[in-house]
Amino acid sequence: MPDRTLKSAFFAQVLTLLALTTLPGAFAQVPTPEGPAEATNAIARIRDEGLNHSQVMQTLSHLTEVIGPRLTGSPNLKRANEWTRDTLASWGLTNAHLEAWGPFGRGWSLKRFSVQVVEPQTIPLIGFPNAWSPGFDKPFVGDVVFFDVRTNADLEKYRGKLSGAIVLASPLRELQVRFEPVATRLQETNLLGLANAGPTPTLGNRTNFMGGGRRPAGSDPVARAELNVSPGKESEAATNAPPSATAAGGRRSAAAGRGRPQTRNLSFLAKEGAALVVNASSLGEGGTYVVAAASVPASDPQATFTPTNAPRAWATNAPALPPQITLAAEDYNRMVRMIQQGLKLRMAVDLQVQFHSDDLMTYNTVAEIPGTDLKEEIVMLGAHLDSWHAGTGATDNGAGVAAVMEAARILRVLNLQPRRTIRLGLWSGEEQGLLGSKAYVARHFGYYTNAPATRPLRAPKEQPDDQPAPASSSTNSPPVRRLVRQPDYDRLSA
Repeated sequence: MPDRTLKSAFFAQVLTLLALTTLPGAFAQVPTPEGPAEATNAIARIRDEGLNHSQVMQTLSHLTEVIGPRLTGSPNLKRANEWTRDTLASWGLTNAHLEAWGPFGRGWSLKRFSVQVVEPQTIPLIGFPNAWSPGFDKPFVGDVVFFDVRTNADLEKYRGKLSGAIVLASPLRELQVRFEPVATRLQETNLLGLANAGPTPTLGNRTNFMGGGRRPAGSDPVARAELNVSPGKESEAATNAPPSATAAGGRRSAAAGRGRPQTRNLSFLAKEGAALVVNASSLGEGGTYVVAAASVPASDPQATFTPTNAPRAWATNAPALPPQITLAAEDYNRMVRMIQQGLKLRMAVDLQVQFHSDDLMTYNTVAEIPGTDLKEEIVMLGAHLDSWHAGTGATDNGAGVAAVMEAARILRVLNLQPRRTIRLGLWSGEEQGLLGSKAYVARHFGYYTNAPATRPLRAPKEQPDDQPAPASSSTNSPPVRRLVRQPDYDRLSA
């Protein structure tokens, strides 16, 4: 896509962010009070700066290409925190700082990786290690075993035969030829239809993104736009300890799925001494793949784990786990079919990693453009700074970070002074369950805690903190959420 087209696409996002402050009366331009003419002039200046003097591509390039992947807890994420803080401060934003939350757990960096079949022929493979996977001290060559297990009884045929083996742990993934376009440009008429489409379908009514479901062929652009909406991230209350609450709607986080082996099977593989666990990517085709966090073996093989109470690979008290990688489905399927036809495969793997435990906290980047007569009211702009480790994090969510930063830069370079305080939050830990933004909200705006049910809850801003509650009519009343307000609760404007 030409650079001009990319800038225009980003500017559309920036205009959306600036819409909160470009309405008449949103700016307090000195020395004369603002009227309709001044507001129109401000919009024209914003358009000129955004379209003709944009820095959004430079921002995105530095974030994704110079800094690169930004896994939560990694040195690269901390580097991105510091660079965004310093850049925002250089543009004139105030109170630019890093705000710690956590403890999150261990950081992880990939130092070296390559993988290929070396016998009976050389086959370079497309794939990547799972985050927080252990590595090897030196390159490793081993026999490949297809772990074809459908029932618990099937485990017995592999007992005592997996020590030092490279195990293909997931079944063949069926692939279909794709005839519909991967992406479709939305025109004005499509956008109008999307705007009038009504509520977004629930997860149960749309393609199971996390499970690798496909979009229906021939679906219209509005339907495709809805199907491309990223799934919700699960809600987690802790990081080093297993979370105790299920996310709204029972949704899974990205860290909870994406081609990971079943916990019980992984426990079996770990006890049997498998040297490396290999899985097919549950998403992607044509050589693309999706990889997230390594799985952790269950300490109790009979225990039932859900996405909200499973042990986490980044926890400081995580049990030992075998090294794990994810391969593109085409390469994985070929290996399985070769084994099924009687060939004996050997693979060579060079996997070196580094864990980081010197600082278990993680950080959000926060900065402000102070308001004037309504400065006690806060308008929040945000995007998540962290990414997964196998790419540069451009789409998810470097593009959002660049758009938010460009909106702030335009306001500062044009010296447009908003009436309300605009606060930017660049969050971390989003891919592991919205952790950084939830920690920020709990610290600054408020959180809910359980309390005995004594009366129906009203809307939060109508509910006094200190109002005495009438006696409960039942001793068995279920707990309900009680709002605990933090200092900035009443300042949040949008």
